[in-house]
Amino acid sequence: MQKQHLRPVDPTLQPLSVTMPLNPITGGPSLGKRASRAADMLTLNEEDNKPKGAVSQFFSNHAKTLMTIAMIFGTIAVIVCIVMIHKSQYEKEIAIEGRECFDVAVIGGGLGGVYTAYKLRGSKGTKIGLFEASDRFGGRIRSVRANSSTWFEFGASHFDPTQQERLMKLIRALNLTEELSTFLPNPDSCSYYLQSQRHRCKDVRLGTVSLQPETILRRLSTWTVNSTDRKRSKFSSVPLFKTGFRNLVREYGSYRKPKNFDNVWKFGERFEYFSSLTSNLNAQILTDFHRNYKHDKRKFMKKGLNRIIDAMLKEFTESQDLKTDTIRKKYLASKLACIYRKHRRYYLTFVGGGGVERVCARRVVLAIPPHALHHVSMQRMNGKDPAETTHVPLPKMEVFPAFGAAIRSKTDLLIKDVVVTDLPSRRFIKMENNLVTINVDGVDADYFRGLYSRHRSSQDIFKKRLSIDLLDQLERCIYPRKLDSSAAVLFHDWGSKAKYVWKRCIQPHRAMKSALKPLAKGHEVYVVGSDYCDGGCQVLMEGALRTSDFVLKKYLLPSLYRNSTDPE
Repeated sequence: MQKQHLRPVDPTLQPLSVTMPLNPITGGPSLGKRASRAADMLTLNEEDNKPKGAVSQFFSNHAKTLMTIAMIFGTIAVIVCIVMIHKSQYEKEIAIEGRECFDVAVIGGGLGGVYTAYKLRGSKGTKIGLFEASDRFGGRIRSVRANSSTWFEFGASHFDPTQQERLMKLIRALNLTEELSTFLPNPDSCSYYLQSQRHRCKDVRLGTVSLQPETILRRLSTWTVNSTDRKRSKFSSVPLFKTGFRNLVREYGSYRKPKNFDNVWKFGERFEYFSSLTSNLNAQILTDFHRNYKHDKRKFMKKGLNRIIDAMLKEFTESQDLKTDTIRKKYLASKLACIYRKHRRYYLTFVGGGGVERVCARRVVLAIPPHALHHVSMQRMNGKDPAETTHVPLPKMEVFPAFGAAIRSKTDLLIKDVVVTDLPSRRFIKMENNLVTINVDGVDADYFRGLYSRHRSSQDIFKKRLSIDLLDQLERCIYPRKLDSSAAVLFHDWGSKAKYVWKRCIQPHRAMKSALKPLAKGHEVYVVGSDYCDGGCQVLMEGALRTSDFVLKKYLLPSLYRNSTDPE
């Protein structure tokens, strides 16, 4: 292979000058089609290669910084979402508060609840809400008018002015004293009915062979409420056996006109004479009437004790610029399901026929019995949680008579002095004969359980000639749903210290403490009612008024006064 020899360059030579045609569009030299395409491709390749390397190098050098920035922005976004959700919920609750926020919400339209709302009516600028789970106000007081001269009492029916001073004071304040009357039944016509069976009051006395405990117990096994009695024994479409409380029916005007009742229950077709109809629980009251009616101090309202409720409701609604029909339509059938505190307010969830409703209140008064209070959740309910209500169906009453001086126990120990009764009468313990009604359908289970445990643990009880049979009978009342018809329920006097052993006296504060356990100290939630009153203040309706006066004087009225003078 031969080497090629390069010629030396002559420095005197000039570079070759080439004249290029101009591009008419760009104004630059035209390279021709092939040369132009090659130049374009070269330019594109250079542009593609250069950015790719720069971006990769940038991300590799700042990866940690970019991740930190992304995390910061993500955290900010989450915080913003939480704030927006909280703000939306807060605005929703504030909207609820602005629409229906009460200074005091009273739950329960019985005597204690209506009385509390009535006493608060004088506080200027105070918005009060009164809620009732049933379809009427009055609670255990229910008066129904049959005609111009006949009124029926389903529930509380009488009171003693000497024992119930607060109630008498309330009647005077409502200007209802002229409507009071003394009930003087005719002992020859006084009768009581136990599950469609009639008994004359004058025949119920010690030593009556036909009404010995063994005889009555045998009758109990055959006493049934047939379909005919169920249809006839009702008023205003409410069967008597469903009322579940003291069904004392009284006729005002004349006890010598039994035909007045024929238009109501057609009693003339079944009974030759009718003067009064009562439930099992009030049978003892009528048996007592014919013994002491001449010296009886008990008073009745000519138009029923519901007159007291109606009079208080009228003044309350007028103070709130409401009509009675409006408050009945707006607040009735509102069953409290839960209550919780937030933003210095109490939010209450009600469940009624129209669905779920939520309102707020600064203070809450619970005027409901313990068994209803235990159904109220003290925590906020979720949308999927089933709503518990305070509505408890009224149970059927079971009858168990006990004669204090005529029953011998299994140990042949004579039991004297009757003692435990559901009848709030101070003279009851002095009587010779008694008919005691016990309801074992579940509502009174706590009562009997507390009664049993309280006295079973006491050492003194065995020193009071207490029969073992009594404890056996109490155990049978606590656990089974129903007692055998042959079971006699015996009661004994617990001693001089326990003058009144009624079911509303059995550990009342324990029930309240247990029900309100989730509420911390400082909460403005109060409980009123005769169920939470100790001792003799539970005489009929006095306990409800007494507990309400206590809460009003010590807590509610001072709190409302402070809020009216101090800016919130």
